[in-house]
Parts: sequence; C-alpha cells; structure tokens
Amino acid sequence: MTIFHERLQQSLAQPNLREKLLAKAELDEDGYLLWKGTIGTKGYGKYNSIEVHKLWYVLHHGPVPEGLVLAHACHKKLCLTCARPATQGANIREMAERITHCPYGHPYDKANTFLNSRGGRHCRTCNNAQWKKGKEWQRAR
Repeated sequence: MTIFHERLQQSLAQPNLREKLLAKAELDEDGYLLWKGTIGTKGYGKYNSIEVHKLWYVLHHGPVPEGLVLAHACHKKLCLTCARPATQGANIREMAERITHCPYGHPYDKANTFLNSRGGRHCRTCNNAQWKKGKEWQRAR
C-alpha cells in the first residue's frame, strides 16, 4: 500500500470527516463548493496531505476506477464537488483545448498553429520569429 493510500484510509476513518471538510469550504457565486483551507504547491486544496477533491470523491462515490484520474468538470482546482473520472489523456486534451492563445498572445487557430512530431501545439507566428532571429544571428557571426 502506498503512502497516499495509507493517508487516504486514515483520513476516511476520521469521524465527521464530511463536516470537517465542509467547515473549510464555501459555495462560490456559480454554486461550486470551493476549498478555503490549506492549498498545496500545485494549487489544489489539501487535507492531511491529500488533495481534497480526491478525498471528497472517494468519500461520496467510492474508489476512483483503475486507470482513471479525477478531472475537474468546472476547471476550478479548489472545487470539491465536480471531480469526475477520466483518462489522463482525455484530461490533458481537455485542458489544452481551454488554452486558446500562446504565451505571447497569438491565437491558436488553424492558420497559426502547427503540431510537432509528438502532437504538441506550437504558435506559427512565434516559431517564425524565432527562426528569423536565428538566421539574423548566424549572419551577424
């Protein structure tokens, strides 16, 4: 048994766990139950070193099915109630689809986007600017 599973079992064995979690959460304007307690380095709520959306899911639905991860339907990392099982690939694709612009603000649209050999999206405008900068550097040598 992993440390995560040990801590999960210890947390689930606590009396009044649901009430303890609810005491550290509140509804937002959209009706999502958001964690107001400790937040981990990745931005997820934490309770006894366990991400609270995982704890809440197991508490209300049972174990996460084998081979699946929990994805936030609302895309809010602090939400307790909207976690749902998904494949890791589907979760990553869904997160990537929500990113509509490159870090420099250019749109990820058909004309300005290309995929690398591993399937990663790249901004054509930024790539062309980087290529041009490299050519200028070579000429200056």
